[in-house]
Amino acid sequence: MSRFVCVYAFLIVLAFAATARAGEIVEVRLLTDKQMSQFPATQPSADATIVVSIEALTEASGNFHASCVVGEKTIQLDGNVKTTTEGTRKLRISFLHQEGFRPAPVNTESITTSIELHLNEQRVISWFPAGQRMIVATIKPQPEPGKANARAE
Repeated sequence: MSRFVCVYAFLIVLAFAATARAGEIVEVRLLTDKQMSQFPATQPSADATIVVSIEALTEASGNFHASCVVGEKTIQLDGNVKTTTEGTRKLRISFLHQEGFRPAPVNTESITTSIELHLNEQRVISWFPAGQRMIVATIKPQPEPGKANARAE
């Protein structure tokens, strides 16, 4: 009976350890990088230019969603984050950037993937060599209240 209780307790601890941390921020950026020196690219160069950037705040369940339409551009970000027992984040992500609506989209970059990241680590999750564009994902902690807009004196 005691082995059963220990196994049951271990499974409960494991389940809580694999849950998401509410309030983390998932950021995805579409970059233009004229200095892409290797394929596949693993990191953007220092002079990469941001085409679009979108952030989403994770819910207690780990789910996140953000959507934005500006003019004829649509940007969508959806997915889920779970924290592993090792402290990394398992990220399931779906990102879409689309330009133009009529009669059909002119330019579309999208990715649906699953990756594992450390907090504050950025990683290229997709690249488009022809246009020298890449999609980069990052998971960041939510700033503490009052520190988000604090300025250094």
